[in-house]
Amino acid sequence: MARTSERKSTVEKYQLYLLLALLTFSAFLALVWLKGVSIYGDDVSYVSLVPSIIDGTFKEYANIFSIRLLMIAPMALSIYVLGYNNYGAGLYSIICYLASITITFFIGRKLYNPKTGLLAAFLFATYPMSMRYSSTADVVSPTAFYLGLALLFFVYGKKGGSKWFYVLSGAFAFLGTLVDPISFVLIATFSIYIVVASATDAYKRRSLRIDYSPYLYFLGIITAVILLGFVNLKLAVTGEPFYEFNLTSSFYSSTGKPNTIFYTNANLMFYVTGMFPYNFTGEIISGNISGLAKTLESLFSVSNVNPNDVGLFMYFTLIFAIYLLIKKDRNSYFLLALATLAMLYLEFGTMSPTHYYPIYRLVRFTVIISIPLMLILARGIVIFAEEKHKNALRKTAAYGIIVLLFVTSLPIDYFWYALNHNSLLYSELIAKRLENAPNISQAYVYAPTLMNTFIQYYMAFKPTKGVFFYNNGQYFGSFLPNCSSIPNDSYLIIPSALALSEIDNNSTWPVPNPWYINESWAFNPAICNLTLYADIYNYSQVRNARIVNLEYSGNIYYKK
Repeated sequence: MARTSERKSTVEKYQLYLLLALLTFSAFLALVWLKGVSIYGDDVSYVSLVPSIIDGTFKEYANIFSIRLLMIAPMALSIYVLGYNNYGAGLYSIICYLASITITFFIGRKLYNPKTGLLAAFLFATYPMSMRYSSTADVVSPTAFYLGLALLFFVYGKKGGSKWFYVLSGAFAFLGTLVDPISFVLIATFSIYIVVASATDAYKRRSLRIDYSPYLYFLGIITAVILLGFVNLKLAVTGEPFYEFNLTSSFYSSTGKPNTIFYTNANLMFYVTGMFPYNFTGEIISGNISGLAKTLESLFSVSNVNPNDVGLFMYFTLIFAIYLLIKKDRNSYFLLALATLAMLYLEFGTMSPTHYYPIYRLVRFTVIISIPLMLILARGIVIFAEEKHKNALRKTAAYGIIVLLFVTSLPIDYFWYALNHNSLLYSELIAKRLENAPNISQAYVYAPTLMNTFIQYYMAFKPTKGVFFYNNGQYFGSFLPNCSSIPNDSYLIIPSALALSEIDNNSTWPVPNPWYINESWAFNPAICNLTLYADIYNYSQVRNARIVNLEYSGNIYYKK
């Protein structure tokens, strides 16, 4: 017995060593592809709230981002410690990313075995969505963390642990809604599962005696809600104890009003297309060999990449989910049910409890089931490789799938890093030059819409006489100011002549080109007595950076 116990202890130790190695590797990738404030999320909405949190004047108000307390507060803390840079903005997500990898391992080990747990953790770490958002000031990584904890405690309760694990599961599920309200979908999914599972169990046993332990999940939610009510009394601008619920309901259940969501995609094939981004079948059936070759090339090429969030992962997840059903792997039924219910709601659900209003759709919302999906994929691969009649070819195929998923995720990860890096490099360099610009505290700063907030962030929101945004054309109905409306002592960020020359001024379909230039001084700043203060476009660090979006490019001009 002593030897058995010692052997078990040694095995567990090596499992943790492997997990530590994976965490080290993942941290390295997250830092190599560090993004911080990114251009492909709501990052600017979060970082703009940081100054008020740091100086103690923050209040929740009619802004959906201000109520995401577990997104903005931890991020503000990291920025306070590390400064207004990409490390400060990205640290919270990196910690959540690494914690989620660890959570995935422990769920896999508890539900299945250590081998499955380690593989699932590796798959989650290299999943393109995980890597893309692993170091951003966005909600994806923190959402995965809180919902991962909710799943971990539920699994431990389900597997015979303390009943209090269910309470913790409900509490952390609700805390996930304070990062992103999409977490409510998973709460609903858990709730349906608990009710259906207990009813099914009672039916099988032909008894009305029900194990009420899982219902403690709701006690965790209620407790968290009550505690939040006391927090709201202090933070909500109105002092309402349930301010979050009122604002969230208003924002997601109506349109055409101030402070409500402005767009939703009603296409019921949205997630099918998003989760399976490559048209292999269509190209093969139609005989489009050149199209198929281009698709296959995009899997491995960093210069011809297909920009998506999932790569090949969902193809194999679906295949192995079906495989687990065929093999009647009962240990996987819970995760399969959870993932299926959540995906059905994301695809067909409503944002309103009173009428059918299609739920807002983004592929990144599938983060609520990213850990279950990676566990399903890992479980399928392990069973496939280790069946009783296993052979070398089967095992080689399993290893080949793992390598293929990893190798094809790298170009996607690099694409998103390069896009973000090349775009925000302008904002960082402009902020550095403006920080020490003459009389900046008494000057106006004009910048394109999103660059406006980025520049302010990298300048640590240094006070100026005024910061205004403009668009380079009729984007959202905004136009460049005319010469007379530009006040003296103003700094303006204007795309270079080369960048402007790429704009199609004549496009009118389906709407006028959003980059239509309405003021000639944009091509010749001297018309408005603007002098070049800093030639950012030709700066050595960005000279070879590809301009992807003019919204983020520009040189600094000054009007005396």
